[in-house]
Amino acid sequence: MGSTTFSGAVTSTNGFTGDVTGNVTGDITGDVTAGTVTASTSVAIGGGTAVTNLLQGTVSVTVSALAANAQEDKDVTVTGAATGDIVTVCPTDAAAEAGLTFCAWVSAADTVTVRITNDTTGSLTGSTANWSYLLTSIA
Repeated sequence: MGSTTFSGAVTSTNGFTGDVTGNVTGDITGDVTAGTVTASTSVAIGGGTAVTNLLQGTVSVTVSALAANAQEDKDVTVTGAATGDIVTVCPTDAAAEAGLTFCAWVSAADTVTVRITNDTTGSLTGSTANWSYLLTSIA
């Protein structure tokens, strides 16, 4: 068995408590109740799919005036986005206008496309707002 080096407070009963600085090789089982866990390859939570990267931030999206039942695509730059990643977006400055629906996907490296649709029978006025995104890369 190799060596184990810990820096900071460490206690263990049934689980693990305290601070660890350095590299851990192998599986860690138990609860992490505080702090930040950084993994160089991937993290699987609760036995789910391994996540290799999470990106969070905001982008400015300008919605044009949309006629009834019309849609438009807006490209925004999200550095680190790759095709196949999963992305969620939502307006953060204010609630989305009633009748406005949207979805998003990574359309190219570093580019997220937001599709905005007017699902009403009347036109909607456009505006510019900050939108939050959460981008997940999976193994």
